[in-house]
Amino acid sequence: MAALAGMPRRDAAERAQLVARVRANDTTLVDVDWAFGGVTDAELQILAAALCGNRHVRTLDLNYNTFITDQGIQALVDVLPSCTLCKVVADGTPLVTRGTRDRLIRKSLGNVLAAVRANDPAVDLIDLSEMALEDSHLLLVAEALQNNQYVHSVGLWKNDWITAEGMAPFIVALGSSAVCTVSVTNCPASTDEAMLASLQAVCVPRCLALLKANTIDLDEISIEHIWHSGMFDDSAADALAAAIENNTRLQRIWLTAAELPNGGWSLTDAGAAHLERALGNGVCGVVCVNVDCVELPASRVRSIGGHCFENALRRVAENDPLLTELDLRFGQVQSDTMVQHELEQGGIDRQDTLIGVHEMTRLAAVLHGNTELREILVDKDTPEAAVRVLIDVLPCCLVECAVFHPDRYNDDIHLQVLVDRLAELSGANRSRRRSAAASLVLHRPFQRLAVGALSVDSMYATTQPAQVRKRLAISHDLLEMIIHELDKSTTSPYTQAKYQELPSHKVVFAWHAIAQGVSAQKRRRVVR
Repeated sequence: MAALAGMPRRDAAERAQLVARVRANDTTLVDVDWAFGGVTDAELQILAAALCGNRHVRTLDLNYNTFITDQGIQALVDVLPSCTLCKVVADGTPLVTRGTRDRLIRKSLGNVLAAVRANDPAVDLIDLSEMALEDSHLLLVAEALQNNQYVHSVGLWKNDWITAEGMAPFIVALGSSAVCTVSVTNCPASTDEAMLASLQAVCVPRCLALLKANTIDLDEISIEHIWHSGMFDDSAADALAAAIENNTRLQRIWLTAAELPNGGWSLTDAGAAHLERALGNGVCGVVCVNVDCVELPASRVRSIGGHCFENALRRVAENDPLLTELDLRFGQVQSDTMVQHELEQGGIDRQDTLIGVHEMTRLAAVLHGNTELREILVDKDTPEAAVRVLIDVLPCCLVECAVFHPDRYNDDIHLQVLVDRLAELSGANRSRRRSAAASLVLHRPFQRLAVGALSVDSMYATTQPAQVRKRLAISHDLLEMIIHELDKSTTSPYTQAKYQELPSHKVVFAWHAIAQGVSAQKRRRVVR
């Protein structure tokens, strides 16, 4: 336990506040983190009672709570059918028996696999990592995935009981699914070369086909979760480049390669050149590349980063609803500490890859009026002047989370002011977005009525057949009432993916014009 002494602990008061939010069905509370907290069975029973009927909490982290016993876990097991909780991790809980843990896993899996069996299009990723799954549990996942056409990613990493034998029926089931990425890192099965080759034989062609088709929201890919054998070489890079050159949905690539026995890496500069050409064609939508264990020339790294940044500017300017997060740390080509050092040794200066004032000014110009981007992650070494540019543009967009954590935060009052200001402005945007969403939900019935009214009483009426105009006829008085209800909202609808069925700004403005005309007619009738 000495190794855990430095880990953060959550006191009882903080946990009580979380329970209150769970009981209130807080729409923003999706993940409950009670790890390393000294949680007791009594607290877990209170949380279980609060979870009953909750429709938003998805994950619960109970790792390293050594006081939890079967009694507390059983309270969760009993409530799982009446909530949406689908992932509970409870590593480091020695007082929980294997039988109780098995019941917890099966019940939580039931919540997510029910949607998978129903072919729910909203479920495109299953994160089963760190759940202590065994081969018997993996069989349940395999059965649910058969004939599913929407799940494209499955996370199985760090499940210490999954074996190569258990993976065999799972891989067979993938043949009739849409899954193209599977993470098996830190599983016992991940050392079995034959299993990895079988998994790669399924994932690689399917992933390339899905990327080329550009029809699903596959927003990021990790090479090691597709090319499982580790041999991502120049020919594989060429195939990936051909698949992404016209893909407008993919946002991030986690690029890895294998170290060859005789030295060097499976991916060379020639393979990276193929990717660079695809990234810079003006169509590809990738905005960030993470590099891990790949040696590339400094010029190639800069060029790839430049293309990614241009792609980001284009997508932000287009108000792309799929681009909700923009990671600006270490430029647009990111790498771990070891690779950063190697890049610097190769002639690339870390400062050359950072987003400076010029780049941030260009980003600010296209951020004006953007309503889709929600989160921006800023590198800790970003110049203060560049951060101030971002601060100035936040009131003109709807970014609700701007993250900037400089190393010198505690020692520099100016940096503290910048961080606090970012938090204040992004918090205000978050409130604006929630108010707009609530308004849309409140007035949705009136908006639907008004759409029907437009086909009769507006300039769009001439585009409808006569029989349709007659069937949808609506009085001016009712139309005025509809417009009056719409006018109670001070915020026009934002174009969000889950509100695509709602009218556009143009239609909303047309409603207001109609309302003015109706009011004028009524005034004339009164005067007469």
